[in-house]
Amino acid sequence: MHRILQAGNCPLEIGLWREILFKLETPIEMTVQQFDLVWPYMTNCWTFNSNSHSYGDYFLYRCVFGAKDRGASGHGVRAKKRRAITGCPAFLKMIPQYVGEPGSVVGYILQRPKNPHNDDHSLETADMVKMNSALVDMVAYQLSLGKSVGEVRDTMRAKHDKVAEKHFLDAGGRKMDYQVVANILRHPKR
Repeated sequence: MHRILQAGNCPLEIGLWREILFKLETPIEMTVQQFDLVWPYMTNCWTFNSNSHSYGDYFLYRCVFGAKDRGASGHGVRAKKRRAITGCPAFLKMIPQYVGEPGSVVGYILQRPKNPHNDDHSLETADMVKMNSALVDMVAYQLSLGKSVGEVRDTMRAKHDKVAEKHFLDAGGRKMDYQVVANILRHPKR
């Protein structure tokens, strides 16, 4: 097992959890503890729909590839290149489960309305576009210990240990490269 992921409380079965939460073919029920442990590894796949506050007792998350296409490049002096948008219609609905007084959340039901992901992207694609917040936090912690960017990258990637490397990739580490770690060093909170 990957020693840094283990120290960060990354479950061994994170790859399975991520696959289930990405596809979400049937509704699942999770305790608050399960959700809090697994959800940070999904933040590169699902993004909070800021309009969902008006829906009442549930929250909506949309696929990160679901934004409207704004063109291939930006405007202005830099004209920064933008990531390709596929217009994916997938949404995830999170319904809090209460016990006793309102506000005492004990779990969540996660389900998908009838709108599957487009066939042109996968969990691996999302991992290549953006790193999830759990791994960003682990990298930021390693950097705060005074380790160099290269050392953190090499330690996290765990190329010397195939089991640890698979665990790291299952956790969403496909985008981990020198530049990503350097950016986290420059901007620890994003």
